[in-house]
Formats: sequence, C-alpha cells, structure tokens
Amino acid sequence: MAVALTLPFVFAFTIFQLVLFPLKIVFGLLFLPFLFLKLVFKLLFLLLFLPFAIVGAVLAAVAALLGLTLAAVPLIPLLCLAFVIWAVMKMASRPAATGV
Repeated sequence: MAVALTLPFVFAFTIFQLVLFPLKIVFGLLFLPFLFLKLVFKLLFLLLFLPFAIVGAVLAAVAALLGLTLAAVPLIPLLCLAFVIWAVMKMASRPAATGV
C-alpha cells in the first residue's frame, strides 16, 4: 500500500532530475575553477604546515624515548641483582661439553 502511494513521487522526482540534468552539468562546469582553487589552497597549506608537522613528530619521538628511558630507571637495581645471580650461577655451574 505504501509503495503504491510513493511510486508517483518517485516517477516525478526522476523526471525532475532528468529535466535538471543539463543545468547540473552547466553549473558543475562553472564550479570547476573553484574546486581547482580549493585544491591549490589545500596544497599550499600542506606545504606550509608540513615542516611544522615533521618537527613536531621528531620532538614527540624524542619525548617518547626520553619517557621510556626514565620509566626504566627504577628497574636498574633489579637488573643489577639479576646480573649478580646470573654471574654466580655461571661460575657455580660446570663447563659445557665441547667435544664432538
């Protein structure tokens, strides 16, 4: 029932679109220089902003590396303890067989 009521509107809209199609093409061609201008401005903004973005990315990477380094500082005593345990175990164990 609902399809039967909306079908004439679909046909009317389709006819409307077909009638206005040439105007759509004409105005689209008139609008083309503005689209080109939009592209030029985007590329110009990209060229101006790219050096700042690269510097920011490098600074962020340095800050992340510094943060990871500072986060590992409290683990230094545990690493020293692990090294001492490893050295004692290595000295206490017998040498591995090297013969063929």
